[in-house]
Amino acid sequence: MKSNEPYILPKSDYYIYTPASNRPEFLFYCCSAGHFYYEKGYSLKRDSYDSYLLIYIKSGVMNFSFDESYNATVEAGQCLLLNCYRPHTYSCTEDCECFWCHFDGGCSCQFFSYIASTLSPLPVISGGETFFSSITAVFTALSAPLVNEPLISDKINQMLTCFLQNNNDIEETDSSSTISKAMAYIGNNFSKQLSIEELAQNSGFSVWHFIRLFKSETGFTPHEYLIRVRINAASYMLSSTTMPIKEICYACGYSGESVFSTAFKRETGKSPNEYRNNL
Repeated sequence: MKSNEPYILPKSDYYIYTPASNRPEFLFYCCSAGHFYYEKGYSLKRDSYDSYLLIYIKSGVMNFSFDESYNATVEAGQCLLLNCYRPHTYSCTEDCECFWCHFDGGCSCQFFSYIASTLSPLPVISGGETFFSSITAVFTALSAPLVNEPLISDKINQMLTCFLQNNNDIEETDSSSTISKAMAYIGNNFSKQLSIEELAQNSGFSVWHFIRLFKSETGFTPHEYLIRVRINAASYMLSSTTMPIKEICYACGYSGESVFSTAFKRETGKSPNEYRNNL
């Protein structure tokens, strides 16, 4: 379809899509997608538009505002995620080419809420090849005679994941990197007798500081995380192997079957025998 809005060049194109009411609710869906060429002077202001917006700036610059509190300038090679359910504006102070898609469904709200809380309510990242290829694939898929909804959902998920990955890259600090290494160390050594003192020493922190940072980064204390790793490993062995429970007990770092059974039942509500027999 062609737009008749002022400051949008005729070579611009867009497609609108209405998904079936019986579509799988877990899929993202694209409401509309476009490849627009804006002229300097373009401006749009909305109180609300029921969707989320992903936009990639191929050339030029666009200015965005969200909730009358957040502003962002998005340049060529960058992309933005916008919650259009809230008041927003965007405009061009110079000519601009971009790809965009309005989407919803799946866990769109949860994705946006997490990204907004950890990155920004108006997040901007470097697009990269993954984002660009995904948004152009959505545009192409929407132009097809038969719309491939699972493909579109996958591409939207890839674009949202770019924001998550970029957030990890930006937010990664020395302490969070250290905690990630501690988690990996626990995952690789849970069969051994690990102590909080050992984990803290390996991380270069005092015990108190290590516990505080670990809880802040993971939501678990180091001991809680170690127990969870061990119980998850035991659950897998009980359900997927014929190993005797005694062997599983030692393989998961427990000193005896009684201690193992008590810990397992506390976490799962079942004894190891009950867990295995009820599969």
